[in-house]
Amino acid sequence: MNPMIESNILLLTAASIGFVHTIIGPDHYLPFIMISRARSWSFQKTIFITLLCGMGRPARQSCSRHKEGGQAGGEVLVCVSFVININ
Repeated sequence: MNPMIESNILLLTAASIGFVHTIIGPDHYLPFIMISRARSWSFQKTIFITLLCGMGRPARQSCSRHKEGGQAGGEVLVCVSFVININ
């Protein structure tokens, strides 16, 4: 099989699993909804912060696994504490 096709299949599969994983776990998005409502954020700001934190988690995990050789922990707490301090 063509390596480009294999890469695309792998990317699509990973994105699909990540999407389903997020949708079925309200603890992944509910904190952002509650904070955005409490702070009267716009929809665009809520989406931006959520995506920013969403991209930070895999980056943090890959760095942590590379350096420490283990699982990364506490990404959600760090991100939520970051978000709480944004006005």
